[in-house]
Amino acid sequence: MTVEGYVAAQAAFIARNAQALPGRYAAVHPHEVARALEAYINHGRWLVDCPCGNGVMTAPGWPACCYSCGAIYRDVHISADADQIEALLSRRPIAHQNWKAGESLALLRAENVQHGISEEG
Repeated sequence: MTVEGYVAAQAAFIARNAQALPGRYAAVHPHEVARALEAYINHGRWLVDCPCGNGVMTAPGWPACCYSCGAIYRDVHISADADQIEALLSRRPIAHQNWKAGESLALLRAENVQHGISEEG
């Protein structure tokens, strides 16, 4: 899937739900939002928090498309250390693959050691 394919999938989802659930989705339309959002990792997934309250999946190089309110965020800030963060977290059980902006690679390594997770994986 391409980035624009992902944006189109969000629009199609909203359109289908507007037909099936008009009371919930009648006023929901895909729309670009200029606001920047900071991404974090929860259970191995890159997410941002949409102001509508929805947690929205994203990935490095991808926008965040909220399927609840229709917002499309193209200015998603993902750490420059994303590859290293993912590598360190991938050694953990999924429920413990969590990271938030500001947590250092050294902290992730120390947490892995504390829980008996080797540097080699």
